[in-house]
Amino acid sequence: RALGAIARLGSKEHLTLLVILIIMGTGWVSHNLGLTLAMGAFIAGLIISDSEYSHQIILDILPLKDYFGSIFFISLGMLLQTDLFFAEAGLYLGLVAGLIGLKIILTWVASWGARNSFRISFIVGLRLAQVGEFSLILASLALELGLFDNPLYQSFLIVAILSLLAAPVLIQVSSGLSFLLFSGGGKPADEVEPASEKSITDHVIIVGYSLVGRNLSHVLKEINIPFQVVVLDGEMVKQALTEKVPVLYGDSTQSETLHRAGLRDAKLIVVTIPDYKACQQVVGLARKLNPDIYILVRTQFASQMDELTKAGANQVIPEEFETSVEIFSRVLREFKIPNNIIEQQVELVRLGCYSMFRGLSLNTDDLKNFSTYLTASLSKSFQVLGNSWSRGKQLEALQLTEKTGATLIAVVRNNQVQPNPEKDFQIETGDVLILFGRHAPLDRAEMYLATGPGQRDAGLE
Repeated sequence: RALGAIARLGSKEHLTLLVILIIMGTGWVSHNLGLTLAMGAFIAGLIISDSEYSHQIILDILPLKDYFGSIFFISLGMLLQTDLFFAEAGLYLGLVAGLIGLKIILTWVASWGARNSFRISFIVGLRLAQVGEFSLILASLALELGLFDNPLYQSFLIVAILSLLAAPVLIQVSSGLSFLLFSGGGKPADEVEPASEKSITDHVIIVGYSLVGRNLSHVLKEINIPFQVVVLDGEMVKQALTEKVPVLYGDSTQSETLHRAGLRDAKLIVVTIPDYKACQQVVGLARKLNPDIYILVRTQFASQMDELTKAGANQVIPEEFETSVEIFSRVLREFKIPNNIIEQQVELVRLGCYSMFRGLSLNTDDLKNFSTYLTASLSKSFQVLGNSWSRGKQLEALQLTEKTGATLIAVVRNNQVQPNPEKDFQIETGDVLILFGRHAPLDRAEMYLATGPGQRDAGLE
């Protein structure tokens, strides 16, 4: 209740102070009850996590988390007696290697038991091989209670700190090392949907079932295009089955999984997984198994496009790039910029040579008035550019309705609206033509006005 009352005030500072007060207060109470301050802070975290404001609280106190984390590890280093390590360096390095090896094996077995592949289990083992920070708190408590003597505690600290120092390196090499060791084998794909064994051809393989994969599968399902989802996450498998989506449980970096998904007979594969290294592996493997398949990849950053293209992808769609395109397109549409201008700028951005509108601009009055002229589903606006085929032609010579099926209902010139212009009306550079009709005729009219009848026909083919 206190968190809710402070949160409703809208003051981030008051909320942060209250959270600190709860943490300190809970720690103090737990210490007076005979527990450790660390245990009190842990209990405070559990209390705060149950609040509906926990997500915002985490964002607000994240800088404090980094500061206190730094203090924790600094104090940990100050407790360490380095002379003990240098006196028996070989012994301690051996203990660290043994500890890391044991944790890798135990975590590997647990992950394998959870129906993960050898490769994924190996990655999990490497990334969880270090001694956990909570173990250090328990060790200090054991020292206070007399369960550890100081030499044993120091030995534990040395081994724990060395494992923590090794953790970043193990995490960094885990993915690449797993591909090196398990590129050709591993656990076979485990099918959870009997329908996945059905023989299908010219289908789409969707690797991953996050938001992108899920939306794509729903669209394909609606228009009856055959597809097969491949996913390694158990929860996503359950979700796909609930939504009656054909899903194959398996590691898409294994050739056996892609074979079972029907890669040889597929028309297209869409890779949507967030792991960049795994993405490269899937693309390279798919290209090797089926040289003719079309590979479409979603990636996070534009800087990853070249490597994925080299690996064999036909098209790479970076999230940050497409987000920027969608944002500026929506901004321009909000100002009622004609569609052909927006599409031109989108193409320039995609070609890497973005520039602002060349030679033509619309004043504020034009932008305000366009919303009155347009009906979203049945009309389009087309701005005549200097290189437009229709520039300088009379409406009678254009034969717009006969050629495209769309109707010209108005022309905006010099901030003046001219409804139903006469046949001898001559189109000039800068005119905005308001077109009326169904979607297909409007698209034909847009191309016709821009490039002429010859190019239009070629484009429609």
